Amino acid sequence: GMIERQANVDALTGASSRFRFFNQLDFLTKEASQGCTLFSIDLDNFKQINDQMGHEAGDLALKEAARRLQSVIGDDCMLARIGGDEFAILVARQMNEDEAADLARAAVAVMAEPAEVKGHSLPMGASIGVAIFPILASGFDELLGNADKALYTAKANGRNGFCVFGE
Repeated sequence: GMIERQANVDALTGASSRFRFFNQLDFLTKEASQGCTLFSIDLDNFKQINDQMGHEAGDLALKEAARRLQSVIGDDCMLARIGGDEFAILVARQMNEDEAADLARAAVAVMAEPAEVKGHSLPMGASIGVAIFPILASGFDELLGNADKALYTAKANGRNGFCVFGE
């Protein structure tokens, strides 16, 4: 129904909602046997776009970011908008570290292209932190925490890059 759709979908970008993301993460870390892989994604230049060009440009940048991220993920992946300029990709299996790095690299690459917004070419870019369950996290909270730590490292290393937790 309409209410359920609103609860499960981020209205602006069409990505999954924070609500749906946390439900799925909860399921994958508690019930599912195949593990999961979490990519925490922050847009690098969103604040500048929003501040300099206004909210409408910011919204366009978020839509473009969702479109690009959706273009690099497979059928076993969920793209969610967690809030603000924060996205996540949740893969419904435990990837190995090479596979996870490959997907993160593809996402960074697709986000590195400037966005055309209202006749301006705006730098985009994304920083990504990756955590893998159960090999590199014992449960829901640790998985989220490890992805955040990896994201922090990716940002500290100069943005427009990624870090896999535990490497």
